[in-house]
Amino acid sequence: MTSNPSTPPQAGRAAPLRFELRDPAATANYWQRGVACLVGLVVASLVLVLDPQVGLDSLSAIWRTTLGTQLGATQLVQLSTGLVVTGCAFAVAFRAKIWNIGMEGQLLMGAWSSTFVAFEFPNAEPQLLIPGMLLAGIAGGALYALVPALLKAYIDVNEIITTLMFNLIALLWLAYWVTGRWRRSQGGAGTLESDAIPESAQFGSFTIGEVEIGYGMVLAVAVAFVLAALFRYTVFGYRVKFIGSSVKAAKYAGVPVRRYTMTILVLSGSIAGLAGSIMLMDFGNRYSVSLSNNTGYLGVVVGAAAAGSLMGSVAVALLVGFLVAAGSGLRLYGVSGNAVLLLVGMILMSLALSDVLARYRVVRPRGKEAPRFGGSNPQGNLNGPSSVGPKEAAERNP
Repeated sequence: MTSNPSTPPQAGRAAPLRFELRDPAATANYWQRGVACLVGLVVASLVLVLDPQVGLDSLSAIWRTTLGTQLGATQLVQLSTGLVVTGCAFAVAFRAKIWNIGMEGQLLMGAWSSTFVAFEFPNAEPQLLIPGMLLAGIAGGALYALVPALLKAYIDVNEIITTLMFNLIALLWLAYWVTGRWRRSQGGAGTLESDAIPESAQFGSFTIGEVEIGYGMVLAVAVAFVLAALFRYTVFGYRVKFIGSSVKAAKYAGVPVRRYTMTILVLSGSIAGLAGSIMLMDFGNRYSVSLSNNTGYLGVVVGAAAAGSLMGSVAVALLVGFLVAAGSGLRLYGVSGNAVLLLVGMILMSLALSDVLARYRVVRPRGKEAPRFGGSNPQGNLNGPSSVGPKEAAERNP
């Protein structure tokens, strides 16, 4: 028995789910980024546990060197202090889609400016010396970011290249001073560091429970609050966000993009310089190559992970500070310091993936999937479904 070619084809299979672009400029929200951080930590921890050199005993050292002891918690606060400020410095520039990678150098130049004031006016009253050192740090970081800002604003030179190159210059500048005029007078042979700044120039501390918290952390959080208010409630903050969304639209709306670009990068550098001053006066106390401990580079991680959020930078800074302190605990068990890079890298990769996924949504196309070849084309028309109407089809197939 032959089949009737006019028999309607069988219904096709249900269309599969697919990704559809929702908003090419969308980013993950706070809870999505929190979940991404948690996923990155879990995956990295599993990798470390599976390493026979690490094991569960080594991972227990993470707790003891961070939150498990008074000394560990104090160290966590100290490591996070500079990260809060450098994270805010990067977030300020990142809001305008400017990548300030030179915070390491700006931090060192801010610390140099503060050290200069401390050594030149050692007998000044603390009420004058401490604000003067902070202002000097702000000015030092701002001036050091001025050249890359001018190049970016007027010649459109990539700020990533210029700010990164200036980091090396700042390191050589530090070596020049601590091996010359500011060479450590007693002890410390072979170390690149100066004498300690006067006690009147050092921040004090207070305790919560048994944890010692320096006033530098209080100042760092205050900086984050002030900057968050500035960018949320002022015209300046709105225009910076406008430039970050679309430079062409900002120019069309009459925003002086060139001036704002230079201002934003200089402001970011001044905040990074302030970070150097705070770290020097809070717990560093010496102008040295070990003062930063890559705080400027890790600030890029903090600001990027917070997606330019200034208050979010505070939370991310505590997380990154925890990871750095955890790395110190792992090194006590002979685990390479690259374990910290693994943790940070997995978190960054998870955050980047969350931003990409936030731009899409999962949809199921309406209707049914088109049947396979031949189902809706009984006439064998290779150019698509037959255009013959129902009346003509009835006449052809009585």
